[in-house]
Parts: sequence; structure tokens; C-alpha cells
Amino acid sequence: MAPVPGAGRVSASAFGVTGTDTGVGKTIIAAALAAALRQRGARVGVFKPVETGVAAGTDPPDAALLREAAGAPHPIATVCPATFAEPLAPMIAAERAGIRIDLDALEIRNDDKTTHLTLMEADLLRYLLDHPGKIIARKELLENVWHVKEDTDTRAIDNFIVRLRRYLEPDPAKPVHLLSVRGVGYRFIPDPGHPRDLTP
Repeated sequence: MAPVPGAGRVSASAFGVTGTDTGVGKTIIAAALAAALRQRGARVGVFKPVETGVAAGTDPPDAALLREAAGAPHPIATVCPATFAEPLAPMIAAERAGIRIDLDALEIRNDDKTTHLTLMEADLLRYLLDHPGKIIARKELLENVWHVKEDTDTRAIDNFIVRLRRYLEPDPAKPVHLLSVRGVGYRFIPDPGHPRDLTP
């Protein structure tokens, strides 16, 4: 096999392993990558924001595998901050709570009430839904959702979160889905009944 151009000169500080469904091998690939980097002398940290199909009171097995492969000393709840008993996608969890989110139509339907979203609201909500359980910094939201520079006033994000809470939360003053992480940003929890260590 011909050598890969640039092999041995990887300068990235982080890798993301993603997939379109559960059970497609994301964790196995990520664990193998972590182990290979560790063998080459790299300091490796791993993070799995959400793991589903985890019984109450037990450690998430995928996160445990990642932690072992990386030799990470972090508590399992740091590697995987949110677990769910059922393999629920965020949209399904919302529907079970009586909320139907249709981002293509820019609508949120809650019982008999329909709320129309702006494009910026829909883009922000889509990003949060795509990263359940993950702590997301305001800077990340500005750059990855709206593609603006980090020196933009981050209060714009806060204002949009307030609006989304009005649309989604049973009690916007006591949010259970869109949680604030002081000094950092926000975290979206699709199923508040099965979180794991949600202390910021």
C-alpha cells in the first residue's frame, strides 16, 4: 500500500467520530483511535456526551470502553455526562413530552399551540438537538451556528435561548431541557427523567 501523504505529521488537537445511527461502530472506531494515539505517546482524552440503553445505576459501557482505551483518569460521569434508559433520539423525546418540532417547516407544535420559528432560532435549536448532553460554549454557538466572529456580543445567544425556553419548556423560569452552564454556555437535555450528573 502506498504511504499516505502527510502520514506521521498529524497536527489536529481533537478528532470527532460521528455516525447516523446507533450500533454502527462509532465507539469501536473511537476506542481504537484513542488506543493508537496513546501508543504513540499522545495524551488522550475522550468524551461521549450521551449514551442510550443504560440501566439506572449502572455505568455506560461505551463510555467505559473509551475511558479504558484512552487511559483517562476522569470519572465516568465526566466522560459521559448524560445517559438514558431508552435509545431515544431527541426528536422522539420531545414528542413524548407532547412537543413536535418541525425544523423544515420552522414550527414547534405544543398541544394546540403552534409557534413559528425564525431561521436563526431554527438553526440554533437544530444545533442543540444534534448535540444532546454536551456543554456548548457561547463561542461555539456563534461560530458554528451563525458563523460570526467570537468578538460578537454573546448576549445575543442568551436572548435566543430565553425565546426557545418559552417555546419548549413547561416552565421557562425553571428549565429542564435548555440548561445554563454558568460561565460557559448551555446544555440540551432531551429526556430530563434520565440524566446523568447534570451538575455544571
